[in-house]
Amino acid sequence: MKKSFIFIVVCLVTFQIYSQTYVGGVQSENSTWIKVNNPYIVNSNYLIPANIELNIEAGVEIFFEENLGMEISGLLRANGNSTDTILFTGYNNGDWNGLTFNNSCVPFDSITGEGTILSYCKFSGNGYQPVWMIRSYGCSMEVSNSLIENTERGFISYWRSNIRFIKNIVRNTSTYAFYCYEQDGIAVNDGYVIVRENEVYNSSVIEFFTGAVVENNYFHDFNGEGIDFRGIVIWPTYTDNQEYKFCGNTLKNFENEALTLRHIGNNNVDITCNTFTDNGINLYVDCNYYSGVDNLLFEQNNLLNYQDYNIRVYSPDGCDGSGSYDNLMVENNYWNNLSENEIRTSIWDFDDDYTTGVKAFFNPVLTSATDCTCGNASGVNNAKSDSEKNVIIYPNPINYSATIKIINQDLTKNQKEIYLSLYDMFGSEIIKNKNINSNQIILYKNNLKEGIYFYKISTNEKIIDAGKLIIN
Repeated sequence: MKKSFIFIVVCLVTFQIYSQTYVGGVQSENSTWIKVNNPYIVNSNYLIPANIELNIEAGVEIFFEENLGMEISGLLRANGNSTDTILFTGYNNGDWNGLTFNNSCVPFDSITGEGTILSYCKFSGNGYQPVWMIRSYGCSMEVSNSLIENTERGFISYWRSNIRFIKNIVRNTSTYAFYCYEQDGIAVNDGYVIVRENEVYNSSVIEFFTGAVVENNYFHDFNGEGIDFRGIVIWPTYTDNQEYKFCGNTLKNFENEALTLRHIGNNNVDITCNTFTDNGINLYVDCNYYSGVDNLLFEQNNLLNYQDYNIRVYSPDGCDGSGSYDNLMVENNYWNNLSENEIRTSIWDFDDDYTTGVKAFFNPVLTSATDCTCGNASGVNNAKSDSEKNVIIYPNPINYSATIKIINQDLTKNQKEIYLSLYDMFGSEIIKNKNINSNQIILYKNNLKEGIYFYKISTNEKIIDAGKLIIN
């Protein structure tokens, strides 16, 4: 009896270790991949046709053999969770071809949560492949709480469609991290792009050719190896009257240009409440494509440090200025207490080279760093006065510690318990302090990694305040 029992256990364990599920070809019926069948090995290109759906549950691991990928014309729902993500990667760290979504996919509905979604997933390359990790050809979709890493390019949207790119980490992309392109003027469902609360680093370039809301992201450590331009590029192309909202973002340690404006045209571009620090050039304006002043708003930004220029008007193709100039209005920004002469020195424009044809006007200036709020799809952003705020945090971004000051609140009146909670990018609670009995809290960086965090200060009855923290 004893020997037989041992033999059975060993056989069962061996079977589980070496079990794997091979998949490939055209999916013929609705299907669900589950964790117990791990790992899934894709041994031929996998196609989800129109009207067919694949659900991938939390914890599933998918390995693609050499140069293979997945094409979705139907519905793909990959929903992991904060403790059990879904892995997409190459077999034995080999080359693979990423995920491609076609315009016949089932579009994501942000109200019902139904449709094409990639949530709590990990997409990992080998440093060079895939060329594009995720490609959307007119598929309206959501990518959220996911990691894209170690690839040549991260996410691309061809054709204008509704893209929600929320709370992801994109890192170690050798060229593009995110690329939103309206190919040949084709539009699908008059789409819009929302890029919110992501962290992107160790990359070269992000480009927006279509209307977008870009809010509360942390972009840092971009190198100078972009294909055409470097850093973050706003470049409206085939259509006019698009809305660009660039609000509440932090841009840090860009080797060259942090933010580039090209071909504003008749599109509305609002750049407000952002923080620029330790970049080669904070704002780069291409003189050959800049025109008009009424449709560009650049206000309430913090320009803290720069290496070459705060603002540079220039073009690698040369400027065609005739001696006249367009106005570039950059009023009501914080210039880190620079004098008027120092601000002027930090700007290269018509006064330095008349052929640029663009002159910057920066007065009046703000005398203290801005504290703005950004956070809805319409791009509404407001600078709050002290009488409207419940919490003041300084400094933010945090290098060593931050002071969190609760104001306009009576912490003793009918409130038994007060909490400070801190969450990481994926929603996991990493700090919870209970029974705060002071209007002022010191939060130390300690072992917190660099990145975006979200805080919540609440009582047993209500939320006092919630917002974003950045750890340097």
